[in-house]
Amino acid sequence: MDQVGRYGDQFIPAGEVRPRDNAGLFGPTFVPRPDFIAELDQWHCHEITGTGNTPGERDGRVAFWVDGKLAGDFPNLRYRSVAELKMNNVVLNSYSSRKDDNKVRFF
Repeated sequence: MDQVGRYGDQFIPAGEVRPRDNAGLFGPTFVPRPDFIAELDQWHCHEITGTGNTPGERDGRVAFWVDGKLAGDFPNLRYRSVAELKMNNVVLNSYSSRKDDNKVRFF
């Protein structure tokens, strides 16, 4: 509910939110983590969870792990104001900014 992007916000493990208008979205308990940069030709296990908030409260969460290590944890989220709304999609995206870049970043 509090996301400002037309299609939702992008959460970066270090604490950045895109669009940048929503800085501070994760509240005072947020712990920044370094970006995970996957090397080519190596397998990694990615796990993600999304916890819906109590209607009207800011107690929802999205977190993800890489190879069993917590890599991003985004607390203080508010997805809904009524109990009838349920979470139906959580996405972990990969991104590389350059075609010759040998690294893929996850957020």
